[in-house]
Amino acid sequence: MSASIRNSVILTHWGLTDNEVRCDLSTDIRMYGCWGRNARLWKDNHLPCFVPGKDTVVASTAGDYDNSVAPFGYQVSLLVCILIYTLFLPRGKVTWDKQYTLFFAGGVRYDDVSYSHGVRQTLMMLFSQHPGFKLIDTGERGGYTQYMADFGRSTFCLAATGAGWGVRLKLALMHGCIPVIIADNVQMPFEDVLPYQDFAVHVREHALYRLPEVLDAILSTEGLVKRMQINVSCIWRYFTWRDPQARAIDALICSLRRKMTGGRLIPVMDWSTCNLHCDE
Repeated sequence: MSASIRNSVILTHWGLTDNEVRCDLSTDIRMYGCWGRNARLWKDNHLPCFVPGKDTVVASTAGDYDNSVAPFGYQVSLLVCILIYTLFLPRGKVTWDKQYTLFFAGGVRYDDVSYSHGVRQTLMMLFSQHPGFKLIDTGERGGYTQYMADFGRSTFCLAATGAGWGVRLKLALMHGCIPVIIADNVQMPFEDVLPYQDFAVHVREHALYRLPEVLDAILSTEGLVKRMQINVSCIWRYFTWRDPQARAIDALICSLRRKMTGGRLIPVMDWSTCNLHCDE
């Protein structure tokens, strides 16, 4: 990528903001988000992988697939969709009484200190046996067949950093689960225009040990979980591209419009209608 192209607005899935720290390490470069050519671009030209305020982190297209488990975003044939909608599970209906407080399943790699910046390893060591938490090391089990279903069975779902951008944030939202984001110095998709504080939980890496305390505080605040769940049932549309209700393109256009105003435009989400108002 030439420097002249890099001066354009880049649409990326990976909103890493601390490139100087994580792209210039002598350890496995791939685990720090710059991936191959971008890593060399940084080291050779001092060009970052993502520039906050200029570039836009967009929702992944991963997860826009046929999924008979997710209550939102069916991508099946029209006939099957009509049958599901009419006979079994109307769109937008989810079970809000959950079996687990927190769910995560994914690779942990205890022998690789660079992977996930130590987040997944720390979480597993601290909370793998914590009551109400279901944390699965898929590397140990060689896969996990209940992966999708357990998103829908959980109140909170971890969207913890791994080797780079991931799809768990999107999967949590599409299954009616409140995402718990643990990814320091990483901007989330459309974070510049969507009110993350209304539908997600951010936990800093240095505060991982306080995770149960953070979740308990939310659970004990009257009406807060229900309000966030209702917002989740609205906001998932802004993270998908293919569904008939998809609004990711609306979020993208809003982000670009905000950049054209130098950040002066402040978008407002109308939760009663699920509409993102993006006017000055």
